Amino acid sequence: NDQLQKWAFAEFLQITDIDPEPVVLGDAALAEYAGTYEVPHAFAHVTAKNGALEITVEIKPEAKERLREEGEDVDTEQPPIPIGILPGEGDRYIVTGGAAVGMKGYFARDESGLIAGVHVGGRLAMKAKVPAKV
Repeated sequence: NDQLQKWAFAEFLQITDIDPEPVVLGDAALAEYAGTYEVPHAFAHVTAKNGALEITVEIKPEAKERLREEGEDVDTEQPPIPIGILPGEGDRYIVTGGAAVGMKGYFARDESGLIAGVHVGGRLAMKAKVPAKV
């Protein structure tokens, strides 16, 4: 949708939308975003390494089985999604590579200021109580 919108703005309105550049953060700053986040049918594992963040999506076994029964191919492993934190308030991020490049999301904080969730793929995944196996 983002790519279609950019094309339409450029083609018909002569407006060029340029993705913002993520800020460079050290491993210590990125570590607070790392963790396993959960929605009912999947886990989102956020890892911080070498000055970058990645999201790896793991579909839960029961969801995989249900998708297989519906004829979906769920055995293809998806590559990690590279993301970068955007400047400014709100713990926003942008996908920096792969098929979803340019997609934006955010991390949510709890009342104490700790990272409690990540908005990815149209859903808010909350930090899992027990880390999932990758």
